[in-house]
Amino acid sequence: MYLAELSRHANTAQRARATMHRSGSTPSGHKLWTEEEDRILHAYHPDYEKIMAELPHRHQKGIWRRAQKLGLKEIRHPWLASDLSKLRRLYTTETRAGIMAQFPGRTRPAIKLAASYYGLARQGYYYQHRRTGEPMIDAILQRIEDIKWTLRDLDEASGTKGYFLSHSWRQCKPNMKMVHLAVKALGGDLVVKWKDYD
Repeated sequence: MYLAELSRHANTAQRARATMHRSGSTPSGHKLWTEEEDRILHAYHPDYEKIMAELPHRHQKGIWRRAQKLGLKEIRHPWLASDLSKLRRLYTTETRAGIMAQFPGRTRPAIKLAASYYGLARQGYYYQHRRTGEPMIDAILQRIEDIKWTLRDLDEASGTKGYFLSHSWRQCKPNMKMVHLAVKALGGDLVVKWKDYD
């Protein structure tokens, strides 16, 4: 009985594969990958922009999954300190084409991902932080917006170990030690103002 059931399932699967092969698509309507499409993947991987231009009918996620299935591995180029310094200098003002020319061998998505990770933004797109109602924190947020810093820049300059990037200051009372380090890094001073009860 068990072997007969397995045989039926195997026959059903075989018929389904034959149907897909004849129609050129899966039961859900997705087109099967052809040998020519696989050849394009092998030829241009990992340049996904080039692949998408050659295969405009394929979605990016589908292309990525097919590349994985074919065993095509990403060539990882670690970002050196000199690369990051160049990226910081160029990203806010240089054209996209100009940036691509300065980083041969890197795709646009890879550059964009690195810029996002390090908190870089194109000129005119600096993030405006939602205010908290806490005067000290809001003053810090205003200051970093004025000088075009990101929260990551603030943590790195002040040595606050990711305190500001984690946004924990939104859920809890401000950590005065971290606030003091940030104010100092931003070139400011914490001042105590006593109330006059006379």
